[in-house]
Amino acid sequence: MLIFGLVGQAFALDLPEPVGYVNDFAKILPSSMEKELETKISNYEKKTSVEIAVVTVKSLKGLEIEEYSIKLAEKWKVGKKGKDNGIIFLIAPKERKMRIEVGYGLEGDMPDLKAKDIIDDVGPYFKQGDFPEGITLGVNSIIKTLGTETWDEREERIKQERIEQEKAREAMTRTAIIFGIVFLVLVFIGLIITAVYFLIIRPIVNFFRERAELNERKESAYISVDNIEEEIKEIEDMIKTKPKEIDLKKDLPQEYKVKIINLIVDATKKLRHVKTIFNPLPDLVDTDIDAAQSDIKSCQSSLSEAAENIDQVNSLIIKFEEYKRVAPIVIVEVETELVNVGKKFESLKKQGYRFNFGFLKAKKDITQTKGLLKDLNDKSKEGKINPKNIYDQTEQILLKLRERTALIEESLRSESDVNTNIPKIRQRIIEISGKELPNALKVLSQLQKENPQNPVKDLMDVERGNSLLVSAGNILRDAEKENSMEIQRFTEAASKIRKVKNLVEHVESVISGVYNRQAEIDQAKQEAPQLVNQLKKVFKKAERECNDSDVGSSAKSKLEEAESKFEEVQEASSSSSINWLAFIALVTAAIVLAKKAFSEAQSDIEDAEKRRRRQRRSSSYSSSWSSSGSSSSSSSSSSFGGGSFGGGGASGGW
Repeated sequence: MLIFGLVGQAFALDLPEPVGYVNDFAKILPSSMEKELETKISNYEKKTSVEIAVVTVKSLKGLEIEEYSIKLAEKWKVGKKGKDNGIIFLIAPKERKMRIEVGYGLEGDMPDLKAKDIIDDVGPYFKQGDFPEGITLGVNSIIKTLGTETWDEREERIKQERIEQEKAREAMTRTAIIFGIVFLVLVFIGLIITAVYFLIIRPIVNFFRERAELNERKESAYISVDNIEEEIKEIEDMIKTKPKEIDLKKDLPQEYKVKIINLIVDATKKLRHVKTIFNPLPDLVDTDIDAAQSDIKSCQSSLSEAAENIDQVNSLIIKFEEYKRVAPIVIVEVETELVNVGKKFESLKKQGYRFNFGFLKAKKDITQTKGLLKDLNDKSKEGKINPKNIYDQTEQILLKLRERTALIEESLRSESDVNTNIPKIRQRIIEISGKELPNALKVLSQLQKENPQNPVKDLMDVERGNSLLVSAGNILRDAEKENSMEIQRFTEAASKIRKVKNLVEHVESVISGVYNRQAEIDQAKQEAPQLVNQLKKVFKKAERECNDSDVGSSAKSKLEEAESKFEEVQEASSSSSINWLAFIALVTAAIVLAKKAFSEAQSDIEDAEKRRRRQRRSSSYSSSWSSSGSSSSSSSSSSFGGGSFGGGGASGGW
């Protein structure tokens, strides 16, 4: 069953018969180039007996190019029988692939890598559509690679190369034996040297290295001991002087003094711990260096912590001095801000502005703040309170005052915006409701009469514009009422003004949409006659072209679709009410279909003519080649010499 299946596949593939050395079944070569290549390859075969077949095919019939190429080689048997000196240069333009198939006898002269280089050189020409130049380059490269030797000269050269290779192998064998002996001697010497190193030299080196490392560690430890001794004296001096320095600062708050004393006590404990470890340390360096280094690390850690405590003491004193300097400045700043806010309230009150509960509370807060500031100021002078606390409380007061001021400023800006916008918006509402909206309704109603299929949504949007304008007017009146002298109502009025603006802008966009729709329809009315005339011309051309017997079903099917659309256009144009936008879309679709039908019909006619020319040329070549007797027949399906192929060669694409 497998044999029958393979036979059936071979018959189904329907490989072409050779018509010469150049077989341009895809018709991509000019006839002059085809003859020139035929002559060149024929002369090359006469001189070297190597047969080169150039083959272009319309399609690989669903096969990979390697599979198609080997099947073609098996059928045509390019090359001389017994020599297997054939090459096939296969090009498939449709699949954008090519392959050089190499016969058994030429695989040494045309290795796969060299064949791949030729493929890569030819690719750019094919990519640009220059098939004649690319194929010529490929053939010339194949001939250059194989050379111009006769087959007897080639076989003699190969024989000599094999003799030279055999001699080279024998020389390499002798060299390998000598190198092997030398290698064994070197290995033996290396083993002796290794044994001497590990048994004698290495122990001695390790002994002296360990002694040197021990001495280095001791020297480092002695230096660390001296440094620790100096640090102990420095920290002791600082611990002794700090209490006296604190006693001199009479205005230092009690909480600061408690923190500083705790830090000094903790540093003293750490210093005692260091002294306990340090006393036996110098002797320990000589007797137990590991234990000495561990104690050194412990001392260094404790000294670092004690020094950090002293640094914190210094930092607390510096911060106290800084807050003591800054707190009075901030108090003055807040007092100035209090005066400014108070003046602002009094000024607004004189202008007739009224304040809601929130603003009245702000005024009360200002009075309380003045008392708090006086209290803070007095305590600051007496030194009864931490200046940091004074600074923090004063900053909070200042922040609240600025928030109140910002709220007043925002309300006043809202009042200004409201007073500016109300007249403008009222005038705009009058213009839209009195003129623009009625005009838009007239335009849309007229469009609706001319075309009942026009979307009703536009009309509904315009009619809804009246109700939106009424809502806008009501909101505007509410905004005017809320634009009272009460500070808190200004912001609410401004919010309603923004809502009115949004409603008016929406109505304006609806009106603009109506006029845009009218412009589109007017443009469609102007373009319609010209497009209909264009459709008639294009359809007639397509209809005339599709009457040719060479035209396929695809082009005729598109013509039928175009005809159906054409009938719809004629029916729509005779209607009393035309949806002009839909009409333009229908005419455009019909034109596109007619153009596609015309283009496909032309392509079908050209392809049919090419096939007929190819068949005439193929029969002419077959009779000419057979009569020339350029190669002997070895089977019923091939005019080449009976060469064999084993899959050598290279493939590529572009």
